[in-house]
Amino acid sequence: MNRKTITVKTAAFAFLLAVCASAAYAEGLADRDASGVRTPQTAEGFFERGNIYFHNGELDLAIADFNAVLEIEPNDVHALYERACSYFFKSKYDLALTDYNAALEIQPNNSMILNGRGFLFMNDGKYDLAIKDFNQAILFSPDDITPYVNRGYAYLEMKDWNRAIADFETALTLNPTKEHIAAIERWINDIKEERGR
Repeated sequence: MNRKTITVKTAAFAFLLAVCASAAYAEGLADRDASGVRTPQTAEGFFERGNIYFHNGELDLAIADFNAVLEIEPNDVHALYERACSYFFKSKYDLALTDYNAALEIQPNNSMILNGRGFLFMNDGKYDLAIKDFNQAILFSPDDITPYVNRGYAYLEMKDWNRAIADFETALTLNPTKEHIAAIERWINDIKEERGR
């Protein structure tokens, strides 16, 4: 597959990372022993440790733990999603897509998974597929800022300025962080500059 690389320094990429780094990371830190490593005995334990590894950028170890979860619980949507995120950050896009699709077979209305798969499509330049997933994510979670930002960014890449601005403006009404606000305002200004040329 040909890949269109979107600059990883964009806020859209940061949004995906924030979504992938789940709350289990913070909980998992409290469970670590003095050496910093614990050997899980359950699917939940492997999942929590996998999230810690993911958050620390130890993607191979994270994938190994998510694999362990899936050996115990083959339909664990969260493990499929987190493993997909790990594969994405390792640039193993086909494996990520396989996991996103498997997770959506189990939970087709999961906006977090739809958003992740949409971002993968956007990264590959498949904007129509990305927008379709972002539309579904918005349908199921209309108050979530992430699919609006990502869909707006897809429209930005397609030079569909009006739709991009509309999504970015909607995102600004959904409790954005300071980082979100800075990125969104920068994108809106970029659009205005591009239109002025």
